[in-house]
Amino acid sequence: MMFPLLILCLMVQVTAALGQLNFNVTLSSLTNHNISAFSNYNQSTYGANFGTTTWVNQNGQTMTINPALEDESLNPITPGHVSRVDVHTLIPSRPDLRWFAHAMLWFGASGHISIGYISDTTNYVAAMINDMESRGFNGIVIAWYGKGAADGTDKCAQLVKAYLASSANTNKNFRYMLQLESSLNGGTNDANIISNIDYCQTNYFNDPNYETEPVTNGNPILLFFGMRAKVGESAMVACKDATDANTIWVEQGSSYLGEDWENMSFQWTDNFDTGVNASDPFNLNAVTNDFSAIKSHNTKQAFGAMCAHFDGTLTKSVGWSEGKYLPSSNGVCEITRANTYNTYIAGMTNMTRMQWATWSDWEEGTEVEDGTENNFALTTQMNTTNVLGWTITSGDERTIDHYDVYAQTNGGNAAYLCPVPTGIYQTNISQLGLTQGSYKLYVNAVGKPCIRDHMSSPLVYVISAGATLQSDLQPLFQTVWQSDPVSFAVVGAGVAPLNYQWFQNGQTIAGATNASYSFGALTGTNFYWVAISNSLGSVSSSTGEVVGVTGTFLSVSSNYYGMQITFSGYTNGTALQDFPVLVRLSTNIPGFAYSQFVSPTNGADLRFTSEAGRELAFQIDQWNPAGESLVWVQVPAIASTNDYITAYWGNTADSGLPADTTNGAAWTTLDSSNAFELVYHLNESGFPFADATLQYPSTNGLAPSSTNGVVGLGDYFARAPYLDAGPVNLGNAFTLSAWANVSSGVSDIQCVWANGTGVAGSAEVFFYVNDYKTSDGALVLASGNGTTAGNLVAPAGSVSLNQWHLLTAVVDRNDGLAQLYVDGNQVVAGAIRNDFPTSNDMDLGRDTGGSFGFLGSLDETRIQSGLSSANWVWASWATVADNAFATYGTVISPNVVVQCQMTNGQLGLTWATGTLQSAPTVTGPFTDMTGAVSPYLIVPSAAQQYFRIKIP
Repeated sequence: MMFPLLILCLMVQVTAALGQLNFNVTLSSLTNHNISAFSNYNQSTYGANFGTTTWVNQNGQTMTINPALEDESLNPITPGHVSRVDVHTLIPSRPDLRWFAHAMLWFGASGHISIGYISDTTNYVAAMINDMESRGFNGIVIAWYGKGAADGTDKCAQLVKAYLASSANTNKNFRYMLQLESSLNGGTNDANIISNIDYCQTNYFNDPNYETEPVTNGNPILLFFGMRAKVGESAMVACKDATDANTIWVEQGSSYLGEDWENMSFQWTDNFDTGVNASDPFNLNAVTNDFSAIKSHNTKQAFGAMCAHFDGTLTKSVGWSEGKYLPSSNGVCEITRANTYNTYIAGMTNMTRMQWATWSDWEEGTEVEDGTENNFALTTQMNTTNVLGWTITSGDERTIDHYDVYAQTNGGNAAYLCPVPTGIYQTNISQLGLTQGSYKLYVNAVGKPCIRDHMSSPLVYVISAGATLQSDLQPLFQTVWQSDPVSFAVVGAGVAPLNYQWFQNGQTIAGATNASYSFGALTGTNFYWVAISNSLGSVSSSTGEVVGVTGTFLSVSSNYYGMQITFSGYTNGTALQDFPVLVRLSTNIPGFAYSQFVSPTNGADLRFTSEAGRELAFQIDQWNPAGESLVWVQVPAIASTNDYITAYWGNTADSGLPADTTNGAAWTTLDSSNAFELVYHLNESGFPFADATLQYPSTNGLAPSSTNGVVGLGDYFARAPYLDAGPVNLGNAFTLSAWANVSSGVSDIQCVWANGTGVAGSAEVFFYVNDYKTSDGALVLASGNGTTAGNLVAPAGSVSLNQWHLLTAVVDRNDGLAQLYVDGNQVVAGAIRNDFPTSNDMDLGRDTGGSFGFLGSLDETRIQSGLSSANWVWASWATVADNAFATYGTVISPNVVVQCQMTNGQLGLTWATGTLQSAPTVTGPFTDMTGAVSPYLIVPSAAQQYFRIKIP
């Protein structure tokens, strides 16, 4: 009966403390990457570390893993948000224990896997120590392989020492220790062991931040890993006699506590070597086996060990770790082992320290740097009007420390409302100090130490009956063509029913009474907003300004052939604005014939309109009356399978192509949001090579030869040819693309686009296929600032050779991020540099240093401003390669009227299009009147004739 009373008291205290709520918490700070591990460790970035199965034991038993979530040693992918609950809380019976994180600082050295960072750098060491301190660790144990070791552990130890002594370190109580490994650099002969200990004595043991026993004014502690088992007792005695006698020596396990040279012992991972014991899945017997020996040698202190999981699949030394295993069980292993320690060592005063094995051994799968994944999830609901409740949908609550409840205002920061202990799944929101308004409520499941946190989805909660605005209309300003589709939408909240009324320029719009409003843009500047109301109040949205630019509307009379082109293959939902669609015209379309054109040799009478009838900008890529003609049309919007444009031709009044077919209008937009900077169709075989935008025609370089492309003609690049586009201003957000057919005849980098020399780290952005000196089919975006490179690499085989593929790089220079796509599918996303040059000379088909020429064919190579969406990239592939993307409708023939008029005693026949035919009787037979053109004059005295017009 006391527990509910305790909770009630807690809630009363929280309510009192939160009389004035502070909305100063950004939600991203509760879910974003908050750890020292690399922020993009996943299968796309480090494919070599990920697979479909991982060894459980040396006998070859396997278990399935999900490489989208974890690597082969079951380390979870990043980004991740890890609990900052103090590690000391894991063993509440012993708050006096000093906790140390055991770090393997060898990453970046040869012989170890890549995990996204290099250990022996000042920046990483600082981030690592801050991360450890934030979790409550008292210090770090460094696995040390000796002075001069190639793995960099001595350099890391020096960096740790320097950082702890610097002003940047605000925690002056954080300590470090070294552990001499049995794989000591130079061997384990007595002389080398003594030399290394003397080196430690000189360089580390006298440092005020080195861990001692006792902690204040004590003697330095030196750990050994497997050294006694390797060299024997006599060697340990000899080495200790030859070094400073005050140093406290600590060896793994309890087997040597009876030997005089050992002052302390430490426990280790206690993993399984040959499969899991089903009756003791976390190997607790092994954990507790040392306790009696430690307790009986009560004059010698000991380190306990926390190991939350183990899987040695990625260890480079297969004989050392592959097959060793300790199941995490979604974090339950950690909690179970902690509970065991809490019970057994409550009164064991000579166990004074705990070490976490390990902080960063990614290869053995023991690392907790990126947090143990507990796969916890919960959903929220309002149990009653004011009581927020939640339900666990996955994971084990034993891995949760407590729940935190937050309230977010409309699109802003959140306020921390209260903590709720595990086992309680609701709280009364009305008692927590929220004032009238609309909120989104979140419950954050805060993990036990070093376990990942997980946030619920938002739940709308309204205090007040009056209508409120949850999501405002966007964008607030846009420029569009007259009649093009415009849509606004808002989200309201409040007691039902909610009423909506849209306004244009202050006047109500009849029938516009829903949360969204769609319309065709009017000419000129117009303003739109919506009022949301209910019985107890109202609120208005922001005002959206729409500028409609006057367009040209085709007067569709009976003088045109027409055909509707529907984008039935676009099922992605999100609208594409001003998208260039490839239209393919040929006699393969039923009812289509080039003879229907007034100008069949060049298609000058071709026109396209939007659904509203506005003439659309287009460019004829290639016109071929004997085969297929290719036309790029800028479509105002594609959002569903019902959206369409209409092609028209055959009107004698259209004697020439519109200006926008040659002035670049098909590749620009009114607001320049996704305008193309450069478009090479590559129809040429000699200079100049035209840029469809008219901005960067290529007049320099070495001309490639013409070949069959993926859209009509393309160009073949035989390593030496390239096109120099001149200085191209890329800006901070841009998209590079090209259709490429990479030859397998060369094993080296195949440059597509580059504005630098191709040398690693040079100032450039460099888009290419194949890693250096390989034909592995990797797709790479290299970036550099002149000193340091930042490469984004898709897995090998992303680009199959000797086949056409659309290669795309979406580049966000401001945030230092990019995404790479092959044939509309993302193959990798991750970090790049954010300080590469953006206005250098840009080359197609080689780097500007001439080192990495392209071998194969290229077509439709483009540079576009802005960040293309995944849907845009996919549609750019589909409009070329997927026949189902567009459906060509029935060709509608014009209704031709023959008009008769007497002129100077002659009968004149006039018609708009078609061939005049005649016959002696109304039933025919009719024959073409060769050479007859409108108007055609007939002498009345001639023999009786019947006339008609034949439509091709």
